[in-house]
Amino acid sequence: MDMIVPMEAGMPDGDGLPGGRSTGGGGRGSGRRDLSEDQFVFRSDGAFHDGGFTITPQGLTSAPDMLSRRDSDGSSVEGVPKSRHNVIHVASLNEFRKGQVLGSGANGTVYLTVHQTTRRHMAVKTVNVYDEEKRKQLLQELGALTRHVSRFLVRFYGAFYDGSGAVHIALEYMDCGALSDAIAVAGRVPEAVLNQVAVHCLRGLRFLHRNHVLHRDLKTANILLSRRLGRAKLSDFGLARDLHPGVSKADTFVGTMAYMSPERLQGERYTYASDVWGLGVSLAECSLGRYPFPKPQNFFDYIAAAHEDVLGGVSDFGPHSTSSGGGADDVVLSDDARDFLARCTAVDPADRPTACALLEHPWIRRRQREPTVFAEWCAGSAARSRRRARGPRASRNL
Repeated sequence: MDMIVPMEAGMPDGDGLPGGRSTGGGGRGSGRRDLSEDQFVFRSDGAFHDGGFTITPQGLTSAPDMLSRRDSDGSSVEGVPKSRHNVIHVASLNEFRKGQVLGSGANGTVYLTVHQTTRRHMAVKTVNVYDEEKRKQLLQELGALTRHVSRFLVRFYGAFYDGSGAVHIALEYMDCGALSDAIAVAGRVPEAVLNQVAVHCLRGLRFLHRNHVLHRDLKTANILLSRRLGRAKLSDFGLARDLHPGVSKADTFVGTMAYMSPERLQGERYTYASDVWGLGVSLAECSLGRYPFPKPQNFFDYIAAAHEDVLGGVSDFGPHSTSSGGGADDVVLSDDARDFLARCTAVDPADRPTACALLEHPWIRRRQREPTVFAEWCAGSAARSRRRARGPRASRNL
Protein backbone atom coordinates (compact mmCIF):
# COMPACT_ATOMS: atom_id res chain seq x y z
CA MET A 1 0.00 0.00 0.00
CA ASP A 2 1.27 3.47 -0.88
CA MET A 3 2.34 5.64 2.04
CA ILE A 4 0.72 9.04 1.55
CA VAL A 5 2.17 11.99 3.43
CA PRO A 6 -0.44 14.60 4.38
CA MET A 7 0.01 18.33 4.27
CA GLU A 8 0.97 19.46 7.75
CA ALA A 9 0.27 22.83 9.32
CA GLY A 10 3.39 24.68 10.29
CA MET A 11 5.68 23.11 7.69
CA PRO A 12 7.54 25.71 5.62
CA ASP A 13 6.66 25.55 1.92
CA GLY A 14 9.64 27.19 0.33
CA ASP A 15 8.30 30.74 0.52
CA GLY A 16 8.11 31.42 4.24
CA LEU A 17 4.44 30.48 4.45
CA PRO A 18 3.38 27.43 6.49
CA GLY A 19 2.46 24.80 3.90
CA GLY A 20 -0.61 23.53 5.70
CA ARG A 21 -2.14 27.01 5.67
CA SER A 22 -1.81 27.87 2.01
CA THR A 23 -4.60 27.38 -0.50
CA GLY A 24 -2.18 26.43 -3.23
CA GLY A 25 1.20 27.33 -1.87
CA GLY A 26 1.30 30.76 -3.48
CA GLY A 27 4.81 32.12 -3.77
CA ARG A 28 6.24 35.15 -2.05
CA GLY A 29 4.33 38.21 -3.12
CA SER A 30 1.44 36.23 -4.60
CA GLY A 31 -1.10 37.98 -2.37
CA ARG A 32 -2.81 34.74 -1.46
CA ARG A 33 -4.31 34.69 2.00
CA ASP A 34 -3.18 32.26 4.66
CA LEU A 35 -5.89 29.89 5.82
CA SER A 36 -6.66 28.81 9.32
CA GLU A 37 -9.30 26.48 10.67
CA ASP A 38 -11.63 29.28 11.74
CA GLN A 39 -11.64 31.02 8.36
CA PHE A 40 -14.16 28.76 6.66
CA VAL A 41 -17.80 29.65 7.21
CA PHE A 42 -21.26 28.47 6.27
CA ARG A 43 -23.38 31.46 5.34
CA SER A 44 -27.06 31.86 6.13
CA ASP A 45 -27.81 31.74 2.41
CA GLY A 46 -26.52 28.16 2.26
CA ALA A 47 -23.07 28.95 0.88
CA PHE A 48 -19.68 27.57 1.88
CA HIS A 49 -16.94 30.21 2.01
CA ASP A 50 -13.21 29.63 2.45
CA GLY A 51 -9.95 30.97 1.07
CA GLY A 52 -11.67 33.39 -1.30
CA PHE A 53 -13.93 30.68 -2.75
CA THR A 54 -17.69 30.86 -2.36
CA ILE A 55 -19.54 27.66 -3.25
CA THR A 56 -23.33 27.45 -3.30
CA PRO A 57 -25.85 24.79 -4.39
CA GLN A 58 -25.80 26.60 -7.75
CA GLY A 59 -22.04 26.34 -8.11
CA LEU A 60 -18.80 28.24 -7.62
CA THR A 61 -19.81 31.91 -7.47
CA SER A 62 -16.47 33.50 -6.57
CA ALA A 63 -12.79 32.61 -6.48
CA PRO A 64 -9.66 34.49 -5.36
CA ASP A 65 -8.96 37.46 -7.63
CA MET A 66 -5.53 36.16 -8.57
CA LEU A 67 -6.95 32.96 -10.01
CA SER A 68 -7.12 34.18 -13.59
CA ARG A 69 -7.69 31.29 -15.96
CA ARG A 70 -4.68 30.10 -17.91
CA ASP A 71 -5.15 28.16 -21.11
CA SER A 72 -3.79 28.35 -24.61
CA ASP A 73 -5.44 29.76 -27.71
CA GLY A 74 -6.27 26.30 -29.02
CA SER A 75 -3.43 26.26 -31.53
CA SER A 76 -0.86 24.48 -29.37
CA VAL A 77 -0.79 20.86 -28.28
CA GLU A 78 -2.05 21.83 -24.83
CA GLY A 79 -4.82 24.02 -26.22
CA VAL A 80 -8.52 23.54 -25.71
CA PRO A 81 -11.07 24.41 -28.39
CA LYS A 82 -12.36 27.97 -28.13
CA SER A 83 -15.71 27.14 -29.68
CA ARG A 84 -18.50 27.65 -27.17
CA HIS A 85 -20.13 24.50 -28.54
CA ASN A 86 -17.60 22.64 -26.39
CA VAL A 87 -18.51 24.49 -23.19
CA ILE A 88 -20.78 22.64 -20.76
CA HIS A 89 -22.75 24.73 -18.29
CA VAL A 90 -23.83 23.03 -15.07
CA ALA A 91 -26.29 25.19 -13.15
CA SER A 92 -27.05 23.04 -10.12
CA LEU A 93 -26.20 19.84 -8.30
CA ASN A 94 -29.79 18.79 -9.01
CA GLU A 95 -28.86 18.35 -12.67
CA PHE A 96 -26.92 15.18 -11.81
CA ARG A 97 -28.27 11.66 -11.48
CA LYS A 98 -25.90 9.72 -9.24
CA GLY A 99 -24.73 6.25 -10.21
CA GLN A 100 -22.10 3.81 -8.99
CA VAL A 101 -19.04 4.58 -6.89
CA LEU A 102 -15.97 4.89 -9.12
CA GLY A 103 -13.50 5.12 -6.27
CA SER A 104 -13.06 6.08 -2.65
CA GLY A 105 -9.97 7.31 -0.86
CA ALA A 106 -8.58 9.54 1.85
CA ASN A 107 -9.79 12.71 0.13
CA GLY A 108 -13.35 11.72 -0.75
CA THR A 109 -15.60 9.49 -2.82
CA VAL A 110 -16.00 9.71 -6.59
CA TYR A 111 -19.33 8.81 -8.22
CA LEU A 112 -20.26 8.19 -11.82
CA THR A 113 -23.12 10.55 -12.64
CA VAL A 114 -25.19 11.61 -15.63
CA HIS A 115 -25.60 15.31 -16.29
CA GLN A 116 -29.24 15.17 -17.27
CA THR A 117 -29.22 18.40 -19.31
CA THR A 118 -26.53 17.19 -21.71
CA ARG A 119 -26.82 13.42 -21.01
CA ARG A 120 -23.07 13.40 -20.55
CA HIS A 121 -21.36 11.16 -18.02
CA MET A 122 -19.33 13.01 -15.42
CA ALA A 123 -17.33 12.05 -12.35
CA VAL A 124 -18.40 13.85 -9.19
CA LYS A 125 -16.02 13.92 -6.22
CA THR A 126 -17.65 14.42 -2.82
CA VAL A 127 -15.50 16.03 -0.11
CA ASN A 128 -16.37 16.49 3.58
CA VAL A 129 -15.41 20.09 4.35
CA TYR A 130 -15.58 19.56 8.12
CA ASP A 131 -12.35 17.57 7.78
CA GLU A 132 -9.57 20.17 7.87
CA GLU A 133 -7.09 18.15 5.79
CA LYS A 134 -9.67 17.38 3.11
CA ARG A 135 -10.76 21.00 3.06
CA LYS A 136 -7.20 22.20 2.46
CA GLN A 137 -6.75 19.82 -0.43
CA LEU A 138 -10.15 20.81 -1.82
CA LEU A 139 -9.00 24.43 -2.01
CA GLN A 140 -5.70 23.39 -3.60
CA GLU A 141 -7.56 21.39 -6.22
CA LEU A 142 -10.13 24.09 -6.95
CA GLY A 143 -7.32 26.60 -7.38
CA ALA A 144 -5.61 24.39 -9.96
CA LEU A 145 -8.79 23.35 -11.77
CA THR A 146 -10.24 26.83 -12.11
CA ARG A 147 -6.94 28.31 -13.20
CA HIS A 148 -5.48 25.79 -15.64
CA VAL A 149 -7.22 24.23 -18.64
CA SER A 150 -5.52 21.77 -21.00
CA ARG A 151 -6.43 18.81 -23.16
CA PHE A 152 -4.06 16.78 -20.99
CA LEU A 153 -5.57 17.70 -17.61
CA VAL A 154 -8.92 16.36 -16.44
CA ARG A 155 -11.59 18.98 -17.13
CA PHE A 156 -13.51 20.79 -14.39
CA TYR A 157 -17.23 21.58 -14.78
CA GLY A 158 -18.19 23.07 -11.44
CA ALA A 159 -18.25 22.82 -7.64
CA PHE A 160 -21.43 22.71 -5.56
CA TYR A 161 -22.15 22.89 -1.83
CA ASP A 162 -25.03 20.69 -0.68
CA GLY A 163 -25.83 22.52 2.56
CA SER A 164 -24.87 19.58 4.75
CA GLY A 165 -21.10 19.81 4.97
CA ALA A 166 -20.05 18.39 1.59
CA VAL A 167 -18.72 20.00 -1.57
CA HIS A 168 -19.21 18.13 -4.84
CA ILE A 169 -16.74 18.72 -7.70
CA ALA A 170 -17.96 17.86 -11.20
CA LEU A 171 -15.12 16.52 -13.36
CA GLU A 172 -14.63 14.98 -16.76
CA TYR A 173 -15.38 11.24 -16.77
CA MET A 174 -12.48 9.19 -18.11
CA ASP A 175 -14.11 6.01 -19.33
CA CYS A 176 -11.18 3.61 -18.77
CA GLY A 177 -10.28 4.68 -15.24
CA ALA A 178 -6.84 5.00 -13.70
CA LEU A 179 -3.62 3.70 -15.21
CA SER A 180 -2.93 1.86 -11.94
CA ASP A 181 -6.16 -0.14 -12.37
CA ALA A 182 -5.28 -0.96 -15.97
CA ILE A 183 -1.89 -2.31 -14.87
CA ALA A 184 -3.53 -4.37 -12.14
CA VAL A 185 -5.74 -6.23 -14.62
CA ALA A 186 -3.67 -6.15 -17.84
CA GLY A 187 -0.12 -6.38 -16.51
CA ARG A 188 2.73 -4.98 -18.58
CA VAL A 189 1.85 -2.13 -20.89
CA PRO A 190 3.01 -2.58 -24.52
CA GLU A 191 5.66 -0.08 -25.56
CA ALA A 192 3.44 1.40 -28.28
CA VAL A 193 0.86 2.27 -25.61
CA LEU A 194 3.49 3.31 -23.07
CA ASN A 195 4.87 5.81 -25.56
CA GLN A 196 1.49 7.47 -26.00
CA VAL A 197 0.91 7.64 -22.24
CA ALA A 198 4.32 9.30 -21.91
CA VAL A 199 3.57 11.88 -24.60
CA HIS A 200 0.21 12.84 -23.11
CA CYS A 201 1.60 13.13 -19.58
CA LEU A 202 4.58 15.16 -20.77
CA ARG A 203 2.29 17.60 -22.54
CA GLY A 204 0.25 17.96 -19.37
CA LEU A 205 3.40 18.49 -17.30
CA ARG A 206 4.83 20.97 -19.79
CA PHE A 207 1.65 23.01 -19.52
CA LEU A 208 1.69 22.94 -15.70
CA HIS A 209 5.38 23.74 -15.40
CA ARG A 210 5.19 26.60 -17.89
CA ASN A 211 2.51 28.03 -15.64
CA HIS A 212 4.68 27.52 -12.52
CA VAL A 213 2.69 24.61 -11.07
CA LEU A 214 4.15 21.53 -9.36
CA HIS A 215 1.81 18.53 -9.36
CA ARG A 216 3.62 16.81 -6.44
CA ASP A 217 1.63 13.57 -6.57
CA LEU A 218 2.25 12.17 -10.03
CA LYS A 219 1.64 8.41 -9.99
CA THR A 220 -0.24 5.77 -11.95
CA ALA A 221 -3.37 6.27 -9.82
CA ASN A 222 -3.47 9.93 -10.89
CA ILE A 223 -3.16 9.26 -14.62
CA LEU A 224 -6.60 8.64 -16.10
CA LEU A 225 -7.38 7.00 -19.44
CA SER A 226 -10.09 7.51 -22.03
CA ARG A 227 -10.79 5.20 -24.95
CA ARG A 228 -13.27 7.70 -26.38
CA LEU A 229 -10.70 10.50 -26.44
CA GLY A 230 -7.72 8.24 -27.10
CA ARG A 231 -5.87 10.10 -24.39
CA ALA A 232 -4.26 9.92 -20.96
CA LYS A 233 -4.76 12.90 -18.62
CA LEU A 234 -3.29 14.08 -15.34
CA SER A 235 -5.70 14.30 -12.42
CA ASP A 236 -5.97 14.94 -8.68
CA PHE A 237 -4.50 18.36 -7.96
CA GLY A 238 -5.13 18.34 -4.21
CA LEU A 239 -1.38 18.62 -3.54
CA ALA A 240 -0.54 20.87 -6.49
CA ARG A 241 1.65 23.83 -5.64
CA ASP A 242 1.68 27.17 -7.44
CA LEU A 243 5.18 28.62 -7.57
CA HIS A 244 5.65 32.33 -7.94
CA PRO A 245 7.74 32.99 -11.09
CA GLY A 246 10.60 34.12 -8.85
CA VAL A 247 10.40 31.04 -6.60
CA SER A 248 11.69 27.91 -8.31
CA LYS A 249 11.65 25.44 -5.42
CA ALA A 250 9.38 24.06 -2.71
CA ASP A 251 10.14 21.97 0.35
CA THR A 252 6.88 20.80 1.92
CA PHE A 253 6.97 17.05 2.57
CA VAL A 254 3.72 15.94 0.92
CA GLY A 255 2.73 13.29 -1.60
CA THR A 256 2.94 9.53 -2.02
CA MET A 257 6.28 8.20 -0.81
CA ALA A 258 6.52 5.44 -3.41
CA TYR A 259 6.71 8.06 -6.17
CA MET A 260 8.75 10.72 -4.37
CA SER A 261 12.09 11.67 -5.85
CA PRO A 262 15.28 11.12 -3.79
CA GLU A 263 15.65 14.83 -3.00
CA ARG A 264 12.09 14.99 -1.67
CA LEU A 265 12.53 11.89 0.50
CA GLN A 266 15.67 13.41 1.98
CA GLY A 267 13.84 16.61 2.91
CA GLU A 268 15.67 18.78 0.39
CA ARG A 269 14.13 21.58 -1.64
CA TYR A 270 12.73 20.34 -4.92
CA THR A 271 11.76 21.63 -8.35
CA TYR A 272 9.77 20.57 -11.40
CA ALA A 273 12.29 17.72 -11.78
CA SER A 274 10.46 15.94 -8.94
CA ASP A 275 7.38 15.61 -11.17
CA VAL A 276 9.57 14.17 -13.94
CA TRP A 277 10.78 11.53 -11.45
CA GLY A 278 7.17 10.61 -10.60
CA LEU A 279 6.41 10.19 -14.29
CA GLY A 280 9.52 8.05 -14.81
CA VAL A 281 8.63 5.70 -11.94
CA SER A 282 5.04 5.48 -13.23
CA LEU A 283 6.22 4.56 -16.74
CA ALA A 284 8.65 1.99 -15.35
CA GLU A 285 5.74 0.51 -13.40
CA CYS A 286 3.80 0.26 -16.66
CA SER A 287 6.74 -1.46 -18.35
CA LEU A 288 7.12 -4.06 -15.61
CA GLY A 289 3.48 -4.49 -14.70
CA ARG A 290 4.41 -3.82 -11.08
CA TYR A 291 6.06 -1.20 -8.89
CA PRO A 292 9.71 -1.09 -10.07
CA PHE A 293 11.43 -1.27 -6.68
CA PRO A 294 11.32 -3.98 -3.99
CA LYS A 295 8.28 -3.35 -1.81
CA PRO A 296 9.42 -0.89 0.88
CA GLN A 297 8.49 -1.70 4.47
CA ASN A 298 9.34 1.64 6.06
CA PHE A 299 10.46 5.19 5.33
CA PHE A 300 14.15 4.26 5.11
CA ASP A 301 13.36 1.57 2.56
CA TYR A 302 11.79 4.23 0.35
CA ILE A 303 14.95 6.32 0.54
CA ALA A 304 17.14 3.32 -0.30
CA ALA A 305 14.88 2.29 -3.19
CA ALA A 306 14.91 5.76 -4.70
CA HIS A 307 18.70 5.54 -5.02
CA GLU A 308 18.52 2.20 -6.85
CA ASP A 309 18.45 1.97 -10.63
CA VAL A 310 14.79 2.05 -11.63
CA LEU A 311 15.84 0.06 -14.71
CA GLY A 312 17.14 -2.77 -12.57
CA GLY A 313 13.97 -4.70 -13.24
CA VAL A 314 13.54 -3.37 -16.75
CA SER A 315 17.00 -4.56 -17.79
CA ASP A 316 15.83 -8.14 -17.25
CA PHE A 317 13.13 -7.75 -19.89
CA GLY A 318 12.63 -10.47 -22.43
CA PRO A 319 9.87 -10.75 -25.02
CA HIS A 320 6.39 -10.55 -23.55
CA SER A 321 2.93 -10.95 -24.95
CA THR A 322 1.03 -7.84 -25.93
CA SER A 323 -2.03 -9.58 -27.28
CA SER A 324 -4.28 -7.22 -25.31
CA GLY A 325 -2.60 -4.17 -26.74
CA GLY A 326 -2.87 -4.77 -30.44
CA GLY A 327 0.87 -4.65 -31.08
CA ALA A 328 3.29 -7.33 -32.21
CA ASP A 329 3.09 -10.63 -30.32
CA ASP A 330 6.57 -10.28 -28.84
CA VAL A 331 8.03 -6.92 -27.86
CA VAL A 332 11.30 -6.00 -26.17
CA LEU A 333 11.66 -2.57 -24.59
CA SER A 334 13.70 -0.52 -27.04
CA ASP A 335 17.01 1.14 -26.26
CA ASP A 336 15.39 4.55 -26.75
CA ALA A 337 12.71 3.69 -24.19
CA ARG A 338 15.30 2.50 -21.67
CA ASP A 339 17.31 5.69 -22.14
CA PHE A 340 14.16 7.79 -21.69
CA LEU A 341 13.29 6.06 -18.39
CA ALA A 342 16.88 6.36 -17.17
CA ARG A 343 16.88 10.10 -17.79
CA CYS A 344 13.54 10.60 -16.02
CA THR A 345 14.77 8.73 -12.95
CA ALA A 346 18.28 10.13 -12.62
CA VAL A 347 19.06 10.38 -8.89
CA ASP A 348 20.47 13.89 -9.28
CA PRO A 349 17.57 16.21 -10.19
CA ALA A 350 19.97 18.34 -12.25
CA ASP A 351 20.40 15.35 -14.59
CA ARG A 352 16.67 14.98 -15.27
CA PRO A 353 15.51 16.76 -18.44
CA THR A 354 12.52 19.08 -18.31
CA ALA A 355 9.16 17.95 -19.67
CA CYS A 356 9.78 20.21 -22.66
CA ALA A 357 13.18 18.63 -23.34
CA LEU A 358 11.80 15.10 -22.94
CA LEU A 359 9.29 15.79 -25.70
CA GLU A 360 12.35 16.12 -27.97
CA HIS A 361 13.82 12.78 -26.84
CA PRO A 362 14.33 10.27 -29.70
CA TRP A 363 11.84 7.84 -28.14
CA ILE A 364 9.18 10.53 -28.43
CA ARG A 365 10.18 12.21 -31.70
CA ARG A 366 10.96 9.12 -33.77
CA ARG A 367 8.09 6.95 -32.67
CA GLN A 368 5.13 6.42 -34.99
CA ARG A 369 1.96 6.53 -32.93
CA GLU A 370 -1.35 4.88 -33.82
CA PRO A 371 -4.23 6.25 -31.71
CA THR A 372 -6.26 3.08 -32.35
CA VAL A 373 -3.63 0.96 -30.57
CA PHE A 374 -3.96 3.10 -27.45
CA ALA A 375 -7.78 3.08 -27.61
CA GLU A 376 -7.96 -0.68 -28.12
CA TRP A 377 -5.62 -1.36 -25.22
CA CYS A 378 -7.67 0.94 -22.97
CA ALA A 379 -10.86 -0.83 -24.00
CA GLY A 380 -9.32 -4.23 -23.33
CA SER A 381 -8.09 -3.31 -19.87
CA ALA A 382 -11.45 -1.73 -19.00
CA ALA A 383 -13.27 -4.89 -20.11
CA ARG A 384 -11.00 -7.02 -17.92
CA SER A 385 -11.65 -4.70 -15.00
CA ARG A 386 -15.42 -5.03 -15.43
CA ARG A 387 -15.20 -8.82 -15.58
CA ARG A 388 -13.09 -8.85 -12.41
CA ALA A 389 -15.63 -6.61 -10.65
CA ARG A 390 -18.49 -8.95 -11.59
CA GLY A 391 -16.68 -11.96 -10.20
CA PRO A 392 -16.11 -15.47 -11.58
CA ARG A 393 -19.78 -16.45 -11.59
CA ALA A 394 -20.81 -13.46 -13.67
CA SER A 395 -17.85 -13.98 -16.00
CA ARG A 396 -18.97 -17.51 -16.83
CA ASN A 397 -22.31 -16.13 -18.02
CA LEU A 398 -20.82 -13.59 -20.41
